[in-house]
Amino acid sequence: MTRGYASGTADIQNSTFEYSGTDGLYFTDTAGTIQSSTIRHNTVSNMYGLKVISGNLTVSGNTFQSNKNGLLAANGPHTISENQFLGNSGSAISFSNTGNAGTPTFSNNSASGNGVNGIEIGDLVDSYTFSGSLPYVKQNVNTTLVPSGKTFSADPGVIFKLDGVLWNIAGTLNVNGTSENPVIFTSFKDDTYGGDTNSDGTCDPGNASSTASCPAPGDWNSLFFNATSHGTFSNAIIRYGARCSLCGTGPSAAIKADGVALSISNSTIEKNKNHGLWLLNSATSTITHTTFRDHLLGFGAAESLGLLLNSARAILDNVSFINNFKGIVGDSNSSVEVGSGGVNFSGNTTDDSPATLVP
Repeated sequence: MTRGYASGTADIQNSTFEYSGTDGLYFTDTAGTIQSSTIRHNTVSNMYGLKVISGNLTVSGNTFQSNKNGLLAANGPHTISENQFLGNSGSAISFSNTGNAGTPTFSNNSASGNGVNGIEIGDLVDSYTFSGSLPYVKQNVNTTLVPSGKTFSADPGVIFKLDGVLWNIAGTLNVNGTSENPVIFTSFKDDTYGGDTNSDGTCDPGNASSTASCPAPGDWNSLFFNATSHGTFSNAIIRYGARCSLCGTGPSAAIKADGVALSISNSTIEKNKNHGLWLLNSATSTITHTTFRDHLLGFGAAESLGLLLNSARAILDNVSFINNFKGIVGDSNSSVEVGSGGVNFSGNTTDDSPATLVP
């Protein structure tokens, strides 16, 4: 069957949609189910195997194969689960919410051999909880991830893969990992978490003939919190950020908070190009059971730091600084309080500056 277009109610099972001259299937303002079907060989530029705009569809147990793009889900509380995305030349899944009609949710989908083996994030204007096993992908933009007055949360095991991204957090971001399933913010090229999302092979730095890309410090820019925002990170890993080609002159940080205090616990901030965390003009941030490590590559003449304080205060409890150019640096208007778990330094060129910053 070729392209279908519908509004109202859909009940599609055990069907095949292929070789359309546009999208394989297109639904708008539709409720119902699409399940146990095959959507394939719909290859027109910028089109999708399945496009669902508004309404409330359940899309489950389908195979999307060899389309230009797999699935676009937008502007509705669509449920996308247990689908296979195989060999689509663009993205496996894209989603967005540009109104207040609800946002799709994802669980137990798989992707292999696509241009992007993940879920590409479009514009999101309402509160949202990220969940599911496929990585979420955002590329080459400066954008607002969390609008003012909205709350975004990330469930355990969620992976964000970023390329050149500066995400402004104007609302609340709650990162809720666990020790077994941390939430990851990393490079689009990082195959360690979520597999080969950019579909160019597995990174193998020891193989001179390998054409697969490998992650590097500065592959993405920053999570930027301002005075209107709030942020908590529990069991998170933040790596390969702090690019500066998108932030003008001077250094950046994988997490930058200006005028707002953050809570960070049981997390690892590592391998970022400039600074891991930059707190400025802020009240007391609390950082517990967290490691800052491998910040060695600064911007130009800038030094690379685990933690930078400018007119900020931080409580550190059981925090480690390992193998950084400098562990922690603060100006004369900043202060550090150390909890009972202490602060540990190892392998840094300089542990703290000034030397009296950490009591």
